[in-house]
Amino acid sequence: MATSCKTAFVKFIIGAAFAIACYADPDVVQENTVTAPGASDVRDKFAHKIVWPLTPEEDHADGYEKASTQTRGGENPDENKPKATKIMIIRHAEGPNDKGKPKAINKDGHETAHSLIVRGWQRAGALVSLFRPFNLVFQNEALAVPDYLYALRTSNCVDSERPRDTIAPLSGRLDLNINQTFAKEEYKELVDAAMQQPGVVLISWIHEQIPCIANLILGTTKAPQKWDPHRFDLVFVFDLDPSTGSYTFSQVPQNLLEYDSFEIFEMGGNPPTDCAVCVSPK
Repeated sequence: MATSCKTAFVKFIIGAAFAIACYADPDVVQENTVTAPGASDVRDKFAHKIVWPLTPEEDHADGYEKASTQTRGGENPDENKPKATKIMIIRHAEGPNDKGKPKAINKDGHETAHSLIVRGWQRAGALVSLFRPFNLVFQNEALAVPDYLYALRTSNCVDSERPRDTIAPLSGRLDLNINQTFAKEEYKELVDAAMQQPGVVLISWIHEQIPCIANLILGTTKAPQKWDPHRFDLVFVFDLDPSTGSYTFSQVPQNLLEYDSFEIFEMGGNPPTDCAVCVSPK
């Protein structure tokens, strides 16, 4: 009896996450829509902590190789210029700790070590309102509705399904497929592909490799070089400057669940040296 009740509760939580994606149509503009009082004040209060753009001079300061500007022999240089107007990167939502607690469950409520815990599914549902808010009123102007979704492909290096599960409700709401072409060791190919998409890209990935991806997009190591392993509540945002073909960088706290933090990561640091190291799952 206790087991069946627990399973029913878990299914309810996951169902709620997907229901958030479908409860209303944001494309329907209602009359007399009222913005919550003080919302802009809250955004302004934390604006100095949320956005940290790099100037073009800083963006190339250390000569780090940019993924977007490499021209192969015989190719038209314009073909390799970045097309993605905005790239957003999130870490997958919460999973079990090193001791396997709490238990992870898949979307059907069955236990599996490779998916999200209940809090992770709550975040997955809440991300729908973050990236596709009702009437397109974003909690931060740096965010946008994705046109393309990418998530890590499982492989011998990483067998986690959490990157995909994290954006599954958003995928359903936007009616967009999740591109899982690239595994951990193919992160450079991921960056090349994402930068060539003509629109807004959202990537759901593992936290250890996000600084590596950021370095390739920016062509520098000015972005945070370490992702706090205890944080699941931040968005890295890269905006294309058409005049230079380079990207500026900002950090946006998600502010979705209880105990989410408004703090952003410290910029710079020692670049990771194990970006493509493959560690087989235990």
